[in-house]
Amino acid sequence: MEPLIKVVTVEETPCLSIYAKVANEEMGVTVAEAFHEVAEHIISNNGTLDGAPFVYYHGFDDKTTSMECGWPVWQEAPESSSIKRFTIPGGEAVTTRYMGPYEGLIDAYQKLMEFLTIEGLKAGPMWEYYLNSPDEVAAEELVTEIFWLME
Repeated sequence: MEPLIKVVTVEETPCLSIYAKVANEEMGVTVAEAFHEVAEHIISNNGTLDGAPFVYYHGFDDKTTSMECGWPVWQEAPESSSIKRFTIPGGEAVTTRYMGPYEGLIDAYQKLMEFLTIEGLKAGPMWEYYLNSPDEVAAEELVTEIFWLME
Protein backbone atom coordinates (compact mmCIF):
# COMPACT_ATOMS: atom_id res chain seq x y z
CA MET A 1 0.00 0.00 0.00
CA GLU A 2 1.39 3.39 -1.03
CA PRO A 3 1.81 5.88 1.82
CA LEU A 4 -0.68 8.74 1.89
CA ILE A 5 1.13 12.03 1.27
CA LYS A 6 -0.56 15.26 2.24
CA VAL A 7 0.30 18.96 2.14
CA VAL A 8 -0.43 20.53 5.52
CA THR A 9 0.20 23.74 7.42
CA VAL A 10 2.21 23.16 10.58
CA GLU A 11 2.53 25.58 13.48
CA GLU A 12 5.84 26.45 15.11
CA THR A 13 6.43 24.00 17.94
CA PRO A 14 8.45 24.98 21.03
CA CYS A 15 10.61 22.13 22.28
CA LEU A 16 13.47 21.14 24.49
CA SER A 17 16.15 19.15 22.71
CA ILE A 18 19.71 17.95 22.62
CA TYR A 19 21.82 18.79 19.57
CA ALA A 20 24.01 15.94 18.33
CA LYS A 21 26.31 15.35 15.39
CA VAL A 22 27.02 11.65 15.24
CA ALA A 23 28.21 8.87 12.99
CA ASN A 24 25.18 7.45 11.18
CA GLU A 25 25.63 4.03 12.75
CA GLU A 26 25.35 5.64 16.22
CA MET A 27 22.06 7.43 15.54
CA GLY A 28 19.75 4.89 17.20
CA VAL A 29 21.59 4.86 20.51
CA THR A 30 22.09 8.64 20.50
CA VAL A 31 18.40 9.31 19.78
CA ALA A 32 17.20 6.89 22.49
CA GLU A 33 19.55 8.41 25.09
CA ALA A 34 18.55 11.97 24.15
CA PHE A 35 14.81 11.18 24.33
CA HIS A 36 15.29 9.69 27.79
CA GLU A 37 17.46 12.56 29.06
CA VAL A 38 15.12 15.29 27.78
CA ALA A 39 11.98 13.53 29.08
CA GLU A 40 13.56 13.04 32.50
CA HIS A 41 14.63 16.71 32.58
CA ILE A 42 11.14 17.97 31.67
CA ILE A 43 9.40 15.74 34.23
CA SER A 44 11.91 16.53 37.01
CA ASN A 45 11.21 20.24 36.42
CA ASN A 46 7.44 19.72 36.82
CA GLY A 47 6.86 19.92 33.08
CA THR A 48 4.69 17.79 30.85
CA LEU A 49 5.73 15.80 27.79
CA ASP A 50 3.46 17.54 25.30
CA GLY A 51 3.38 15.31 22.23
CA ALA A 52 5.59 12.72 20.64
CA PRO A 53 9.41 12.82 20.70
CA PHE A 54 11.06 14.06 17.52
CA VAL A 55 14.27 14.17 15.53
CA TYR A 56 14.83 17.34 13.48
CA TYR A 57 17.58 17.05 10.85
CA HIS A 58 20.00 19.93 10.37
CA GLY A 59 22.06 18.01 7.83
CA PHE A 60 23.57 14.67 6.95
CA ASP A 61 25.90 12.93 4.58
CA ASP A 62 27.00 9.32 4.09
CA LYS A 63 28.99 9.36 7.36
CA THR A 64 27.36 11.73 9.88
CA THR A 65 24.03 13.27 10.84
CA SER A 66 23.46 16.60 12.58
CA MET A 67 20.17 16.65 14.49
CA GLU A 68 18.03 17.84 17.37
CA CYS A 69 16.42 15.14 19.52
CA GLY A 70 13.74 16.09 22.00
CA TRP A 71 10.15 16.69 23.05
CA PRO A 72 7.58 19.43 22.44
CA VAL A 73 6.84 21.58 25.51
CA TRP A 74 4.11 24.18 25.77
CA GLN A 75 5.10 25.76 29.08
CA GLU A 76 8.26 27.62 29.98
CA ALA A 77 10.89 25.00 30.81
CA PRO A 78 14.46 25.48 32.00
CA GLU A 79 17.47 24.62 29.90
CA SER A 80 20.48 22.66 31.14
CA SER A 81 24.06 22.40 29.95
CA SER A 82 23.04 19.89 27.24
CA ILE A 83 19.29 20.55 26.85
CA LYS A 84 18.29 23.74 25.02
CA ARG A 85 15.13 25.39 23.76
CA PHE A 86 14.48 24.67 20.09
CA THR A 87 11.59 25.58 17.81
CA ILE A 88 10.42 23.33 15.01
CA PRO A 89 9.51 25.84 12.28
CA GLY A 90 6.01 26.34 10.96
CA GLY A 91 4.79 26.61 7.39
CA GLU A 92 3.60 24.45 4.52
CA ALA A 93 4.92 20.89 4.65
CA VAL A 94 4.40 17.54 3.02
CA THR A 95 3.77 14.73 5.45
CA THR A 96 3.26 11.01 5.54
CA ARG A 97 2.87 8.35 8.19
CA TYR A 98 5.18 5.35 7.96
CA MET A 99 4.59 2.06 9.73
CA GLY A 100 7.44 -0.39 10.12
CA PRO A 101 11.07 -0.67 11.22
CA TYR A 102 13.13 2.52 11.21
CA GLU A 103 15.42 1.08 8.55
CA GLY A 104 12.53 1.40 6.08
CA LEU A 105 12.07 5.15 6.60
CA ILE A 106 14.28 5.82 3.58
CA ASP A 107 11.51 4.44 1.34
CA ALA A 108 9.00 6.91 2.79
CA TYR A 109 11.46 9.76 2.22
CA GLN A 110 11.94 8.66 -1.38
CA LYS A 111 8.16 8.77 -1.91
CA LEU A 112 8.04 12.27 -0.40
CA MET A 113 10.91 13.41 -2.65
CA GLU A 114 9.12 11.98 -5.73
CA PHE A 115 5.96 13.87 -4.71
CA LEU A 116 7.89 17.14 -4.24
CA THR A 117 9.59 16.69 -7.63
CA ILE A 118 6.35 15.91 -9.47
CA GLU A 119 4.62 18.90 -7.87
CA GLY A 120 7.61 21.19 -8.58
CA LEU A 121 8.10 21.96 -4.88
CA LYS A 122 11.41 22.67 -3.15
CA ALA A 123 12.23 20.75 0.02
CA GLY A 124 13.38 22.48 3.19
CA PRO A 125 14.01 21.12 6.71
CA MET A 126 12.64 17.72 7.74
CA TRP A 127 11.73 16.04 10.99
CA GLU A 128 10.09 12.92 12.37
CA TYR A 129 7.72 12.30 15.28
CA TYR A 130 7.85 8.83 16.83
CA LEU A 131 4.31 7.87 17.84
CA ASN A 132 5.34 4.71 19.67
CA SER A 133 8.55 3.04 20.78
CA PRO A 134 10.49 -0.16 20.08
CA ASP A 135 10.16 -0.70 23.86
CA GLU A 136 6.36 -0.89 23.41
CA VAL A 137 5.73 -2.62 20.07
CA ALA A 138 7.37 -4.89 17.51
CA ALA A 139 9.42 -3.19 14.77
CA GLU A 140 6.68 -3.87 12.19
CA GLU A 141 4.22 -1.84 14.32
CA LEU A 142 6.37 1.27 14.81
CA VAL A 143 4.63 4.44 13.60
CA THR A 144 6.61 7.49 12.47
CA GLU A 145 5.20 10.75 11.12
CA ILE A 146 7.52 12.52 8.69
CA PHE A 147 7.27 16.22 7.91
CA TRP A 148 9.23 17.96 5.15
CA LEU A 149 8.87 21.71 5.13
CA MET A 150 8.59 23.33 1.70
CA GLU A 151 10.60 26.42 0.84
